[in-house]
Amino acid sequence: MSHKIGFFCHLITVWAVSSILNFSAAYAEKGACLESRQGKKTGESLLVLINKESDNQLRPDWAPRDLEEIPPRLMSPNTDQNQLLRGEVIKSFLQMVQAAQKENVSLFVQSGYRSFDNQCQTFASKVSKWTGKFKSASKGLDYARKSSAEPGRSQHQLGTTLDIVFKDLNYKFSFLMTKNKAMSWLDKNAQDYGFVMSYPYADDDHDQQGYNSLTGYYFEPWHWRYIGIESAKAFKASGLTLDRFLESHL
Repeated sequence: MSHKIGFFCHLITVWAVSSILNFSAAYAEKGACLESRQGKKTGESLLVLINKESDNQLRPDWAPRDLEEIPPRLMSPNTDQNQLLRGEVIKSFLQMVQAAQKENVSLFVQSGYRSFDNQCQTFASKVSKWTGKFKSASKGLDYARKSSAEPGRSQHQLGTTLDIVFKDLNYKFSFLMTKNKAMSWLDKNAQDYGFVMSYPYADDDHDQQGYNSLTGYYFEPWHWRYIGIESAKAFKASGLTLDRFLESHL
């Protein structure tokens, strides 16, 4: 009898977790994507402000007109090679890579442009992943919103944002990146090529996971956005978060 009760409890648990995952995936794919189709901004300007605020969301049908394929030699071997960025961004990143190589630093792209629909899928996968881990739809959704942008709110849709990874860390996203020689090089030189870190670590972090209340996201040392050389240098000197800097240039 105890075996039957145990088996029955197991089925209930599996059903409950499955229901939570299905609900979360459905919300991300339908609810979040439908709610996000109200964006009115375009990303023509390199200094456009995109964040969680309803007034700062991209149109779902907007895409850069000058997207080009990222040369395979610049891509991480652990990701899809057929990815895009705006031509100006690729040119500047290549120059940065070449400069870094002279100091024995290797930089690679893990991900580049994502369309609105691509971001819907990305966000849905994050919700499903974290819901499964926490076994809670609300906690999973909350964590996904702090660690991944909902569609229309992603800087990747701009075509000027890329995730950078390091060869000597096996091309992985990790907080260990901050202790790496390549990150020290980026901190010192990235602005000279127009790149800035969008989501820095927070002084107000209380969970030791890098949540920044000013950006609304967890720390992402791999996430870099191109805003042009002059603006990147001014941003670096300002000491502001990227959102605050861009607000001052509206």
